[in-house]
Amino acid sequence: MRSKDLAVLGVLTLMTVVFWMITEVLHTSQKSTISPVLQQQIKPIVPTFDTQVIKILKDRQAP
Repeated sequence: MRSKDLAVLGVLTLMTVVFWMITEVLHTSQKSTISPVLQQQIKPIVPTFDTQVIKILKDRQAP
């Protein structure tokens, strides 16, 4: 094969791969949905502590 043929083959292969990737991303983004129950379950945890409750628990454990 000549270098021109290889260049054409390379460009066509690249275009095919890019087209395939774009269609897969679009298909996945439209298909993938999170149910409301799962969305509630994966809600982030608030990283604040109620120090009053911790103090009450410590006092309750002490005899």
